[in-house]
Amino acid sequence: MGSPQISILQNASSSRL
Repeated sequence: MGSPQISILQNASSSRL
């Protein structure tokens, strides 16, 4: 599924909201 970094970035973005 693409790169694992994308998941981390999405998780951090969701945490900020």
